[in-house]
Amino acid sequence: MSVSASLSSSAATPPSEGADVTGPVANATRLAARAPGSALVSAPDAGSAQDAEQSTTSEPSQETAALDHAASTPPPDFQSERIGSQATPSEAMQAAMSKMQPLIGAKANLAREYIKLGEIEQAMTILEEALASGVPHRDVYRLLGECTFQQEQWRRSLDYWYRTSSMTARGDEKITQQIRRKVMRCNAQLALEALEAGDRVRAAEHMSQAIEAVDYSIYLKVRRDMVDPIVAYARDVLERDGLAARIVPDQPRHIIICLDVIKISAVHSHKHLYLSMAAALTQLDPNIRVSLVATYERQISWNAGFEDYYRPDNIKVLKAFIEEKIPEDLRARIDVRYFESFGLRGVMNTCRTLMEMEPDMILYGGGRSGYHANESLVVRHILYKYVPTGFFFVQSNNDVDEICDVIIARGPHPLNGDPQDAPIRYSPYPPFPGLQAAVIPESMSKMDHSRKRIVTAWVGVRLDKTLHGYTQGEVDRILDLLDRVPDADWHLIGADAPDALLEKHKRFSQMRKAGRIVVHPVLDYDEFYHMAASAALFFQPPGFTGGGGGASIARNNDVPILCFEHSDVAPLQPAEAVFAEDALSEGLAMARSLLVDTTTRSKLLRQQWSLLEERRKQAPGKFYAAICEGVAGYKARQANG
Repeated sequence: MSVSASLSSSAATPPSEGADVTGPVANATRLAARAPGSALVSAPDAGSAQDAEQSTTSEPSQETAALDHAASTPPPDFQSERIGSQATPSEAMQAAMSKMQPLIGAKANLAREYIKLGEIEQAMTILEEALASGVPHRDVYRLLGECTFQQEQWRRSLDYWYRTSSMTARGDEKITQQIRRKVMRCNAQLALEALEAGDRVRAAEHMSQAIEAVDYSIYLKVRRDMVDPIVAYARDVLERDGLAARIVPDQPRHIIICLDVIKISAVHSHKHLYLSMAAALTQLDPNIRVSLVATYERQISWNAGFEDYYRPDNIKVLKAFIEEKIPEDLRARIDVRYFESFGLRGVMNTCRTLMEMEPDMILYGGGRSGYHANESLVVRHILYKYVPTGFFFVQSNNDVDEICDVIIARGPHPLNGDPQDAPIRYSPYPPFPGLQAAVIPESMSKMDHSRKRIVTAWVGVRLDKTLHGYTQGEVDRILDLLDRVPDADWHLIGADAPDALLEKHKRFSQMRKAGRIVVHPVLDYDEFYHMAASAALFFQPPGFTGGGGGASIARNNDVPILCFEHSDVAPLQPAEAVFAEDALSEGLAMARSLLVDTTTRSKLLRQQWSLLEERRKQAPGKFYAAICEGVAGYKARQANG
């Protein structure tokens, strides 16, 4: 009998219960499982017999029987047996496996191609044939894990991913990360299944294992297959503790503005937005109270990301800002709460406390499209069942979903995400308060103020990515503006990598060397304030969706602003100064007029002030009306069950 025939024969018949398996299937599996340096993901507890029964059919597959038996059988005493001359069984087995590895690898590669084509059943057939050979191969287990995952066979998939883990060397970060995330998602779905079956103990076990595997907090903002099981589990626990839907008035009196984190720094204007909302609502009605809450739900993840600008101790800075900016009669009805939401238990405790605050509406700030995203999405999804729920945009490019009674947008910009039937209302947000800088930075006193300064501002990597996405022709058209206005310079503020920005664009680089273009990193507030306040033009090109804080500074200091649709700036500007994203040439023609024609400039400044005054008068009432509509939507869904 050939070696390959021997291997196939040994795997063809599953061992009887209690048999001493010493063939290549068992030995190879044991060796792989005990290999030094393997990157083991903590295996789940054995669980109940019921769990084991549910995870297999009444007739176990051959590979499952063989592998499970091999894993439970102690290794043989290799020194007591001989094959041929002086070769040990392990040496013979390793030689045979070595010869088979290329064939098994080829089968795995073929299966991978079928998976790419969506031919999961065909891939499974090939992989099971490879597994029946008895030669352990990590890619076979990994691809079986992927196939069964796509088939939503969560138990089998989880088993295959654990086997893949046992064959993965420490330091293989890419594969280890993939295993961890598949283990996370499988356990989350198994928790949901257990919960639906009424098995709360098993649900808790799988949910804890899922949470332990969360290595990136953004997963809790973008993956519904993680969020939905967490929500179902949390609601089950909270309802057994007595949580029920609130009865609220038609006109809400206690409004919570809720975020995951509140960003506070010299360059973030978020606190101005939130406190402008709070001050405007409390000024609208003396019976209205507003609570500003940071849940820190990202701490559900063991490695939640934190930057200095949203650490919990920043609450002191926020309270000091309220003392400085909010009138005393309003300040008494505005409070700030920060929570520590460590793990799933912490998030549920935060939910309990929020409901104990007796809110009539919870208004969640948007932002779920990056590592530093600031929306408290998990809390929103959990509490949606029990309290009116609204959503507002911190930036116009934030994603939305259907778990809202109302979505309040600044203006008719496109919505990212899928709101489904959630009502969308357009209302200008209450305006930022006037901002004043205490100090004129030394760098400003050294600048040549005879030059006309065009300022474009956006914080961080988004500025770099957006400009790098422009065609060479689009960049050239913007640079043509500088040629047509020789006494103008372009200052780009907030670049993530200033030296590398458009470094391959020859004309851009030449203008940088000549001082016509200056690329700045993120500036401190005083310097940024004076750059924006003394600009000849605040210019946000197509695709720049942020910049609301800088535009507010410019607007309050008689600086004309020109932008394109779908940005934070657009809803606050007269229509004449807002252009379609594909109308770059028209926008640049207007920019030139604003730089060289005092009549055009004066006209736009009058329009900006008029619009700002109108917004200050109308925005609070329209914003509150949208909130009331959200309350009505909540009552309607409660009535409809």
